[in-house]
Amino acid sequence: MSRAGFYGIALTVVAVDQLVKAWVRRVLPDESSLPIWPGVFQLTHTQNRGMAFSLLEGAIPLLAAAAFLVIGVIVVAQIRVGSRMSPLFGVALALPLGGAVGNLIDRMTRHSVTDLFDFRLINFPVFNVADAAITIGVLLLAWRTLTVKEEGPVPDDPSAMPTPSGEGR
Repeated sequence: MSRAGFYGIALTVVAVDQLVKAWVRRVLPDESSLPIWPGVFQLTHTQNRGMAFSLLEGAIPLLAAAAFLVIGVIVVAQIRVGSRMSPLFGVALALPLGGAVGNLIDRMTRHSVTDLFDFRLINFPVFNVADAAITIGVLLLAWRTLTVKEEGPVPDDPSAMPTPSGEGR
């Protein structure tokens, strides 16, 4: 995946996340809801001062530091792998990068994260575009890890196996 494609995905996530959050803050008063599919899905404007499930509520410096760490690790991974990054791996890392930046912008500017998607049918915590991007990226990364076989020596081929000296036969 190209660098432009990778960062293009991440920046698209940030832009969509910030636009949707700005829209909900403008349209819905805090703690109010707009039913889309009654009893199943609604938009609910909430401010989360923690992370998922309101864990670490009020720990903005710690959550911001964690976001900076995640962002740094993903950027370093992209730089190291570069254009050799497969499209699946690129998307799996670009989505959480964009999500981390989107939520970090909220934490740094508003001292909370705006959430809005509210699935009432399963009583799921209210979340936002950035949260969805992070979750999808992590699921893609897990799927890739479980299903993509990395190139390397074939264990059944004794000539491909290293000898005690570290060299092949």
